[in-house]
This record gives sequence, C-alpha cells and structure tokens, in this order.
Amino acid sequence: DVESMASLGINASALVSKAICARCGKKFDEHARIDDERSLSKVKAIAPVASPEPTEEVQQWRVVHSMVYVRERPSFGGRTLGALRQGQDISGWADRGWVRLVRESVTLVASQYQDAWVLIDGSDLGLG
Repeated sequence: DVESMASLGINASALVSKAICARCGKKFDEHARIDDERSLSKVKAIAPVASPEPTEEVQQWRVVHSMVYVRERPSFGGRTLGALRQGQDISGWADRGWVRLVRESVTLVASQYQDAWVLIDGSDLGLG
C-alpha cells in the first residue's frame, strides 16, 4: 500500500501510477483494496520451501511475489518494518494466514529483533 511504501522511503506516487501487477496484468490503481482483515487468510505472497504440515516447528519459506512487507503484527494495521524481495528465504511459524518470523529472518529487515510478520497470500484481496 502507499503508506507502507512511503514509510520505507519509496516514492509511492510514482510507483503506484506506473505499477502493473505481475500476476494479473492490471494497473495497481485498479486492484481492490482490503477493508476486512478476516479475508487475509485467503491470500499468497510467500510459499513454503517444503510442504507445510501442521506443526509447531519452524518452517522455511521463500518470497514468491516481487515484494512483501514485514509488519510488527499480523495485520495491515501493523507498522511496516521493511520489505522482502522475491527469492529471499525466511523462517517462521504459520499462524492464521501470516508467518511469524524467527530472529534470523527479522534481521533481514530490522537492525534489532522484534516481533515481525509476513502475509502468506494476498492474491484474493487484490494484492498482486
């Protein structure tokens, strides 16, 4: 979203006006926006490196979307801590449509450890 991009120092207005979704080809402005956080469990921006099984063990994940935001809590209302790029590997625990990152993965976007979450799948919500 534009606020998250701006918080990372990205010129959001220029990017948004030119952005095209790699998944569907629509302009960013044409995508539906999210108002209902209950829909978040339907959406995919990262994928497990191995088949996920119900477990409390840490799982390996790979970013498959061009970019995903890391947030301080599992919510679009959570402050943006940084962003991960396509191809980056992370580790964490799946929880209600989000991945809670382990310490080593948090350090990819933050200088010191804090709670950090990544949305698993955002395609049904118009997130690219």
